[in-house]
Amino acid sequence: PLHILLVDDEPLVRESVAAYLTIDGHTVETTTNGREGLEKFYTGQFDVVVVDWAMPEMSEDQLAPAIKQIAPTKPIILITGFGQLNEGGKPPEDVDCVVSKPITWVAFQKALASVKNGENL
Repeated sequence: PLHILLVDDEPLVRESVAAYLTIDGHTVETTTNGREGLEKFYTGQFDVVVVDWAMPEMSEDQLAPAIKQIAPTKPIILITGFGQLNEGGKPPEDVDCVVSKPITWVAFQKALASVKNGENL
């Protein structure tokens, strides 16, 4: 089981992903924007951080680099509705894995497995 920080401003996505992760036996803490996510990251010990691409107050392109500056080896999974981020096969800088919306549980489990094994996906 992993301790996961989930940062997403969309309530339905946040609640659904958190429920699936909890059912899988993981511990999940959630926040609704990047600024809250960074504050929670400072106060917790997380195995994986899951972030949405576009969020109010602080988006992924600000949050992921801030987390990597603190913890360079911390796996970050990006969830996004911008499908073109997966084209080309390489995640954006400071992100270890990309999962496209709509999220399928199989794709999300594959992403978790890849970051646990130190692979970029």
